[in-house]
Amino acid sequence: FGRAVEWRCGPYKMLLGCDLVVFRSDEKCETSDFASFKMLPPGEAPDPTREDRLDVYLENLMCDITKAVWGSHQQGQTTWRVFNTADLPRQAGSQDVEFDANMLRDQGQRLLHFLRQQCHSEGGTYWLFRDQNSSCAELFDLSGSTDPAADQANCESSGAFGASPSLAPPLATLCLHMAKGAETTSDQRQLLQKAVHLLQPLQEENAALYAMA
Repeated sequence: FGRAVEWRCGPYKMLLGCDLVVFRSDEKCETSDFASFKMLPPGEAPDPTREDRLDVYLENLMCDITKAVWGSHQQGQTTWRVFNTADLPRQAGSQDVEFDANMLRDQGQRLLHFLRQQCHSEGGTYWLFRDQNSSCAELFDLSGSTDPAADQANCESSGAFGASPSLAPPLATLCLHMAKGAETTSDQRQLLQKAVHLLQPLQEENAALYAMA
């Protein structure tokens, strides 16, 4: 990550890695003058969509950035629009594209409370996964044992860490990606073994991914 930020959400505090692109207005300016920067797809409307504003609102909230800048290309010209982060939940002239900032904060605190209860390993590696269009998220412990018997016992004792068949391929893909950047041979072997263990029941349907593992 390009930098680390400290995010405070209610009674919780987290250290997050961040690659958010941030610009400042001059060489010597306060943090309150920083702005995040995004480009809209060429040819689309010059106004950010509700999803665009929601994503940037969450990013700015976590990074304590007070402004957002969107650039757009229209008929060979580039235009720039500056928004205050606090105004992103609302869009002038339309209530259909608003989102509730208070509800987002409440959901964030609930999520952090859940993570604090479930993440027990000091320095452990966890993956929070939500499938597309799903209202449920699942938490996986990637720092546990590579022994299939131990993994099975862990899944039976904690439903939050049990991978359903539909989630095994993306979880195995994450293990393979992390294995490439592992600092030690032992860590790399552990991640590869976990990927193989996840894919074994589904190796015919995911032959290419299984071959990589």
